Amino acid sequence: MKHTMDRDGRRRFLARSVSVLGAACVSGETAAAAWSLLGDIKACNSVVDVDISGIEPGARLDVNWCGYPVSIIHRTEAMLALLDTVEHELLDPASAAPQQPATCRNRSRSIMPQFGVYVGICTYLTCYLTYTPAKPEWEGLWPADFMGFYCACHGSRYDLAGRVLQGVPSKVNLVVPPHRYVSDRVIRIGPGTADA
Repeated sequence: MKHTMDRDGRRRFLARSVSVLGAACVSGETAAAAWSLLGDIKACNSVVDVDISGIEPGARLDVNWCGYPVSIIHRTEAMLALLDTVEHELLDPASAAPQQPATCRNRSRSIMPQFGVYVGICTYLTCYLTYTPAKPEWEGLWPADFMGFYCACHGSRYDLAGRVLQGVPSKVNLVVPPHRYVSDRVIRIGPGTADA
């Protein structure tokens, strides 16, 4: 018995097929961008020492490492307390995806809770991020009292530990580069500095 499909049925079938294929391509492109970024970072053989003693509480210092912006945030106690308040809005609150060294697989995604070290590149399609240490100007895009990182390209948002929020294009947390404390004043970023 030969099965036939009318013209409208074929159109619906083709429209659904194209939609599914398009979604798969975008999802694959997103995953490829995130894994490519992580691969590039793991392949970087540069080391940079950063003096963190001058970073005021609540402030951020950006440094260039392997051509990527790395943000070092000196979080206050109030900022650290906010990490618990947004966990229900996060996609990966426990940092299950391997975006950080094992020493940073914790709530603050850092070796020392008061200092967060994150590559300032969105894990969706590798756009540069804006750091928002206070309630942002663009009301409605963020939960109340939310602070963190924002991607103006596609709207992805990350909390003060670089953890991605639900309902945004990015599906993985920010990358934490390998790093260690050389002293209480200096962080060394680069290979061989952490158990990546």
